[in-house]
Amino acid sequence: MSEPKAQEKSEKIARDKKGLYLKGNPPGPGRPKGRKNTATELRDMFLGALDELGGQAYLRKVGLKSHKAFVGAVAKMLPRTSKIEGSINLNFPDSAPGVAGLKDLDAPDE
Repeated sequence: MSEPKAQEKSEKIARDKKGLYLKGNPPGPGRPKGRKNTATELRDMFLGALDELGGQAYLRKVGLKSHKAFVGAVAKMLPRTSKIEGSINLNFPDSAPGVAGLKDLDAPDE
């Protein structure tokens, strides 16, 4: 009995060869009004768990005990791309490892 209903539904919504919806179809229901998106729900759960574990004091313990895990967690919270403008002047002594190979490189012209 459920097969005819599924067939009727697929006939009402026009799709192309790849199975994508064609223009002119009614929009889907979307996210219900007032409901948080998944990222916000996950952030709230993470912050709640962090608060239960001791908040900033807990993060400090993790950072001291496992520096790699702490820095990895921080890196995942930072934006993936950002535009930084400015210049950085690095002065290394000639005896620093790898500096000898950098002396021959020219800074790019802008």
